[in-house]
Amino acid sequence: MNKLIFLTLFSFSLIVVACTDENDDACSKVESLGSFSLDASSRAAIPYQPTDVKAIFSDSLGQERSLDIILQGDGFITQEFLAVCGSDSTSLSPYEWETERICYELKDEANGSFSYQICAEMQYNLLQPEEKRVADVLNISSYSSSSILQQEGEYGILLAARNFGGFIDLPGSVELLDQFVWEGRSLEQVYQLETTNNLGQTRELYYTKAEGLVAFRDYFSDTFYFFDRIE
Repeated sequence: MNKLIFLTLFSFSLIVVACTDENDDACSKVESLGSFSLDASSRAAIPYQPTDVKAIFSDSLGQERSLDIILQGDGFITQEFLAVCGSDSTSLSPYEWETERICYELKDEANGSFSYQICAEMQYNLLQPEEKRVADVLNISSYSSSSILQQEGEYGILLAARNFGGFIDLPGSVELLDQFVWEGRSLEQVYQLETTNNLGQTRELYYTKAEGLVAFRDYFSDTFYFFDRIE
């Protein structure tokens, strides 16, 4: 009787180990989720073209300031992430997906004090990786440079929720204004974006899908600039 019990327990242990090893192998394998494209309306949310050279802004005195328009990338990139492996909440599995991304940089080359990176890209729902749920977002990062490069703020706009089906985490806060008026000039359908940087400083800027970045403040000189034209 003792021998029978020992053999039964030993056989059961082998089965458990075998199943665990099989599950670990399945969870360690990179699963490709395919290729995902931005909606046409999301692509259009970045109005800049590769042939654009400068975005011209002016302050309350009419003094102009130009930002160089630089195409950083327009195409598909492969990204990887870890998410729960099937129904096993204790294991993580690697996934990869090919996502469309459009990025421009608006840079102050003359003064070297700041730049903006503007990207139309996609978020993947990591809680349901097998469902292939995505959303289109616009992310804007601002940087300043006196002696060292510092990130001034991060901002986000939801372009299309698509089939995401959950909470979409975006940096900062956003309010869509029907009209934005400054010094006798006005624009319609303007996104007012506000964020707090890692120094606890509040930062804001203004954006439209038609013109792109339309207003910002140079926090070094405390000067507010309003969009004038593209060259």
